[in-house]
Amino acid sequence: MPASSISHDDVICTNYVRRDSALVEASDFPKASILPTRSASQQHSVRFRTNAAVREIENIGDSNENQVSDLWYSHKEFESIKSSSRHSLELLTSGRALEGDDHTMRGLECRTPAGYERRKRNKFDAVCAVLDEQDRQYMLGIQDPEAIAEAYILESEHCVEDALDQGMADEEDASGLMY
Repeated sequence: MPASSISHDDVICTNYVRRDSALVEASDFPKASILPTRSASQQHSVRFRTNAAVREIENIGDSNENQVSDLWYSHKEFESIKSSSRHSLELLTSGRALEGDDHTMRGLECRTPAGYERRKRNKFDAVCAVLDEQDRQYMLGIQDPEAIAEAYILESEHCVEDALDQGMADEEDASGLMY
């Protein structure tokens, strides 16, 4: 199945980028297979979880200048962080620097060729699992959102395990920094 490249731009809000937001990178998603359209008599519905957590986030326009500078990186700060990350990645992958206080691969794993391919494959496999389940349900004439979710969960389970392992390693590293 051919993949088309969909790129996302860095999210910048009036010269600021949220400090706790993740960098968005170009991603490859498979083209959805074209299925016959549903007839007008078939109902569409949207359901929301009853236990969804909702958290209000103050609009940047409602914040004073001090709050904005405390919570958001300026565009200049954000560009500096990106440049420093690229520099660390180049030094570490070329072997010209060792991981330590000045340079770390943490958070840059998917920026290496192998990490990029692994992440792309994980996304592709997860999307395919969902599309396959949707195709199966379409052919059987059923709608089972829980089965779609389960297909995704099963396909991406190893990603969750990897993230938990990395989180435990980060916790261990951080506990060594506490005094």
